[in-house]
Amino acid sequence: MFESDFIELPVSSFSPLSHIRLYRETIEKVLKFHPEVPAELPSILIAVSQCVAEPSFVAKSYGSSYVFGDEQSTNRSGLPLLVAVKVVDQSFGRVRSFYFARPPMAVNILWRRSR
Repeated sequence: MFESDFIELPVSSFSPLSHIRLYRETIEKVLKFHPEVPAELPSILIAVSQCVAEPSFVAKSYGSSYVFGDEQSTNRSGLPLLVAVKVVDQSFGRVRSFYFARPPMAVNILWRRSR
């Protein structure tokens, strides 16, 4: 999947960013700090890509970060996949982490897909 140190992820039209990158070092960080996420599996990396491309919601996080959530990709406990993205400049972001957890509080949701 990686031909360089990063992959460019497809971005949702609802995203506040036009470019998001996932770096190898982020996957290594997830493997170390979120051992419950099998980050080395291609299916997880595909899920991360789909989460950014077609999120169920986008939330504002602390600082200059966003959380993209995919309620269709869940772990055994039913928690959705969350992808934390740090804003690098006005239109560019990088994946900081990805994990399964409760969605952010509703007040932080910037956009939600219609059900």
